[in-house]
Amino acid sequence: AASPAHPPPPPTSQIPWYTCPPHVFQPPPTTLLIAYREDARRLYQALGIHELEDGDVLTRFVLPQFGEMDADCRAETMEHLRSNWSKLRGHGDLLEAVREIPFVECAEVPGEARAMRKACELYDPSHPLLLRVFKGQPVFPCGSWAGSSWLPLLRDVGLQADVDKSTFPKCAKHVAARWRAMNPNAAGSNDVGNNICDDSAAAEGDPRTQDDTARSEEVYACALDLVQYMLEHMDNLYSPQFGESVREAAFVPATLGLPFSSDVQRTLTTYRAALLPADWVLGWSVAPVMDKACVPPQFTWTSLHIQSPPSFATLVAHLRACGRGGGASMLARWPSARELAGPQEVFKRVLGRLATAWPELTREEQSQVRGVALVPVASCTVLVAPDRLYLRLPDTKDLAPFAFQLPAAYAQYSELLSELGMRESPSPDALLSCLVATHRRAPGACMNPNDSLAVVRVLKHVCANLNCNTPSSSSSSRAVEAAISQGRVPVPDSGGALVMSGECVRARGAAGTRLLAQCNPSALRLVHSCVDAEVCDALRVPAVEDVVREELDDSFAVETVSSLGPEKVTRVAVAERLSHPDFAKAVAQEVFHAALSVVELRCHSEQSVQEALSSAAARLRFVTVMHTRLVHVPDGRDVTLRLTAEGAGDHLVDPRRAIASDRRRFEFVCARTSAVLVAEPPPAVQLDTLVAAVVSRVLGSPVWLPIAAFISLDVSPHVLPDLHRSLHPGGANAGPPARLGTDVQLWQPGQAVARCEMPLLQCCPLRPFAAGEVV
Repeated sequence: AASPAHPPPPPTSQIPWYTCPPHVFQPPPTTLLIAYREDARRLYQALGIHELEDGDVLTRFVLPQFGEMDADCRAETMEHLRSNWSKLRGHGDLLEAVREIPFVECAEVPGEARAMRKACELYDPSHPLLLRVFKGQPVFPCGSWAGSSWLPLLRDVGLQADVDKSTFPKCAKHVAARWRAMNPNAAGSNDVGNNICDDSAAAEGDPRTQDDTARSEEVYACALDLVQYMLEHMDNLYSPQFGESVREAAFVPATLGLPFSSDVQRTLTTYRAALLPADWVLGWSVAPVMDKACVPPQFTWTSLHIQSPPSFATLVAHLRACGRGGGASMLARWPSARELAGPQEVFKRVLGRLATAWPELTREEQSQVRGVALVPVASCTVLVAPDRLYLRLPDTKDLAPFAFQLPAAYAQYSELLSELGMRESPSPDALLSCLVATHRRAPGACMNPNDSLAVVRVLKHVCANLNCNTPSSSSSSRAVEAAISQGRVPVPDSGGALVMSGECVRARGAAGTRLLAQCNPSALRLVHSCVDAEVCDALRVPAVEDVVREELDDSFAVETVSSLGPEKVTRVAVAERLSHPDFAKAVAQEVFHAALSVVELRCHSEQSVQEALSSAAARLRFVTVMHTRLVHVPDGRDVTLRLTAEGAGDHLVDPRRAIASDRRRFEFVCARTSAVLVAEPPPAVQLDTLVAAVVSRVLGSPVWLPIAAFISLDVSPHVLPDLHRSLHPGGANAGPPARLGTDVQLWQPGQAVARCEMPLLQCCPLRPFAAGEVV
């Protein structure tokens, strides 16, 4: 019979025993280990006892217990791996096992013990870019692990030795985190709308130390190297997923502020928030401008969310930031670098972009641009909105800063500017609207001399063109007339503030000036002296004598008497002298002579003088003492300037605290009762002088006429006409009097400073001044 067949040997994997040749790393002692015998190798093989190699021993028995070994055993194991790695690196299971073991000592963190990390969690310290990006971080092997004997092994088991698709996003985010930690208040890194050209932020100063600045510069340079590495290896790195992974990381070097200016700042931003260098004119004030060396290829712009040209929202925010305050501060600090275009060319490109995008904008988007200052004028010293631009201005009119002629450089964009509010020529209502808008922006704020003179020029132009009979100006004139009738025309007051015309008064002639000097300054607002009488008449600014009336103070009793003075001159005698024809003839001669210089007396004739004197004689009254006050006619309030007993100049609300004599009058013509009042003269003053003063007032003269000698009762009325030439100032041979006021000069803004006043002035300019500008 045939012998039974031998069953096949069991699979090796089911045999629990094994043996190890002497040259193999010996595993820990165990009952499954059979002593190795060279002559029994074929028998062991037949029995299914597996003969292990180095990689098998380390994978199955040594490395699983690596964490439980003492330091010496771990060191012996790793040294065996290192010394035999050229033979062991081909063992796939061993590679996977070593990758999962935290056996590499990494750089220490201050205050913490040295950590053991997996090789795949660390970076190659020999890579210069990785070393710069993660400088100071515990992500590199340290000690002997960083040497050339260990690095080949560590690279095979996962040490990150190159900047690839998976490593680069980590580098980018880490650089962004380093920058954010050093610059927590950095503007413009992610959001559009920060006003980078705001002077308040620059004025606060940089509180960082020199060391902080040096570290920031180091991080900025590291970011620049990182981006340049990306651009050089874009063929290997780029994919749509790669763009998604890095587009939100703020690691892109950029600048904040006007390029080449002294206050430009470096920053790190995202590709999504940055402007391309070619688009800097469209948003540099609200968004960072990418460094020229960091511009990626155009095929990557979509995945990186780079938008060129920038969005309309960015453009509008940029224009509003530049136009804030007229952009005067920005334009004054505009760099003179050869590489940088001038303001005119820069804003010309802005208008070109607006003109291209205008047909595609919605009405709401178009409305966002209207009223924004975006056109440089006045030699590029200020930005104005298109509604202050006109195709042509009168040759003799300088209406700046309320109206400007369109610069020739922007003529090609006249259609766009017309859509934004530019008109052909300034109309009165348009200029009035500019004044009203200026008043609303800063109500009650004092203007500088240039603005005050500009307001006066505009008012003169409005008044001069108010009665034009052209069809296009009829509606404009009606709007201005309505504003004038309501007192809603802004005019400069004596303090330089812009107020409504209905709130002001003007001093018309010497009488008005004298009356104004007796009023409480806080009770009335006087129109500026540079606003001439023609403009005040056209704007219906009331004269102070029309709104303020002097009347008897009812708090003091007025006692009528029949005679005054030590000589007891009677009222009847003085009245007879005033009504005498010879007295009237003598006074008329003096009035005609004074009319050569006093305009207010030119309306008189000999008959009108005689009638005025006869009326004054009938209304003449003598009183012991009298006091007056000033009353604001529209509302009846007391506007008298009262002085305290403690010190002159303190204005009082309660008139009972005032000095009793500060409003005492010795001659007065009461407007309410028409009475001509003369009081007891003070010592050393003759009654004739007081009567001459009140007669001058009755005749409308702002100055006292030299007629006191005519009133003296010691002189016969028949000789009074012969005394006329002897009473002239300067004697009987004097010529006609000089015009009153020719020796008084009203100083206006823009006039040269007198030589005697130059030592009292000191010029401390805070900005550049243009030629012809009033300082």
